[in-house]
Order: sequence, then C-alpha cells, then structure tokens
Amino acid sequence: QGSKRTLRSNEIMLPPSGLLDTELELNFCLQYPHFLKRDGNKLHVMLQRRKRYKNRTILGFKTLAEGLINMSQVLSTNIT
Repeated sequence: QGSKRTLRSNEIMLPPSGLLDTELELNFCLQYPHFLKRDGNKLHVMLQRRKRYKNRTILGFKTLAEGLINMSQVLSTNIT
C-alpha cells in the first residue's frame, strides 16, 4: 500500500499490554533492475509504527528497527 517505492503490510493490532508474541510470515515479489548502481542496490527493511501524540494517531511513522539487504549479493531466479 502507499507509494510506488514503499510496500506496507496491514496493521497488526496490539493488546493493551503492548506485548504480542506471534509468528509473522511475509511474502512478496520484487522486480528490480539487475544492473549495479552505487548505493541504489540496497533494499531497506523497516519495522515501523504509526506516530501518536496524546493517544491520537498523527501523520507519519516511527521506525523501530531497520535492516539492509545488498541486492547485488542476492541470487535471483526466473519465475516461469
């Protein structure tokens, strides 16, 4: 959902305690050009939550965790 360069999952609702232990399986297909660019070959994976102010949701997201995948080191396969 969202912009052309951002993929977001649906919201995962937390119980009032704020703690949730659940299995999460994400599957997605990514089309990307395989020519090498300097820093353009990095896939950013971020865990985010919606920003809140005084218990109200406001525009934007707060990043809780972030990881990088260097796409030039990923083995690609053709889907037939």
